[in-house]
Amino acid sequence: MASVFTIADLHLAGAIPDKRMDVFPGWEDYTPRLRQGWLEKVNSRDLVLIGGDISWALHLDEVLVDLNWIESMPGTKLILKGNHDLWWNSKKKVEAILPPSIHLLQNDAYHQGRVAIGGTRLWDCESIDYTPHINFVPPPKGVHVRSEEEAQGDKQQCEKIFARELCRLDASLSQMNASADVRIAMTHYPPCSYPPAPSPVTPILKKHNVDICIFGHIHSLKKEFPTEFEFEGIRYICASADHLGFIPYPVCQL
Repeated sequence: MASVFTIADLHLAGAIPDKRMDVFPGWEDYTPRLRQGWLEKVNSRDLVLIGGDISWALHLDEVLVDLNWIESMPGTKLILKGNHDLWWNSKKKVEAILPPSIHLLQNDAYHQGRVAIGGTRLWDCESIDYTPHINFVPPPKGVHVRSEEEAQGDKQQCEKIFARELCRLDASLSQMNASADVRIAMTHYPPCSYPPAPSPVTPILKKHNVDICIFGHIHSLKKEFPTEFEFEGIRYICASADHLGFIPYPVCQL
C-alpha cells in the first residue's frame, strides 16, 4: 500500500552553493543524507509533502536544479511555499517550470487516494512561541540568512500578513473533499505553540475537520522535543528536516 510522508526545510542550494546549510551544526552533508533517507523510505507510489523552504534560489532560473533534484527522488511531491522561497513569485510561473512529479499547494487543495490536503505558509505570530525548545546557534561569521521577512521591508506588517494567511488557510481547507478519509493541513510556520494551546489557527483547523497538521520552519530543536503531538483531536507533526534527521516522516496511508 502507498504511503504519505512529509519533510520540510530542504534548503537545497544547487545553483548557489555558498548558501548551503553545511556551515550550521547538525547540517553537515545534509543533501546526501536527505537523498539517502528519501531513497530508503519512499517508493514511486508514495506521496511526499514538502512543507516549505525548498530552495535558497532567488529566481526561477536558479531553482530549476533543485526542482530537478526533487524530481529525481521517488514518489509524487506536493510543495508549499516557505519564507525563504524567494524564487516562488507566482503560481502560474512556477507551475510552468515544474517537473512532472511535483505539484504546488497554493490557494487550493490537493487530492490523492483517500487523502485531501490544504494549507498555506502562515507567518510569525506573537502567541505562537517555540523559544524554550530551541538550542540557539548563532550563524557562522560572515553568514547572512535572508528571508522573506526582510524582503517585506516592514516588520510592522506581520500582523496584517498573518491575518491574510489565516484567510488563505480557511479558503484552501474549504476546497478539500468532504468525503476524504484523511484531511491534512500543511503550514510552513507552526500553527500552535508547545505545550499546545489554542491559537488563531486552531478554530480554522477544527472548522474543516482537519485530522493532521504538518509544519516546519523551526530549527535546532532540543532532542527531547516530540516529532508529533496531539491537541484537541488533531495530530501535529513537526517536519523540519534537521529535526527528522533528514529522513521523510510517515504520516498515513494513501
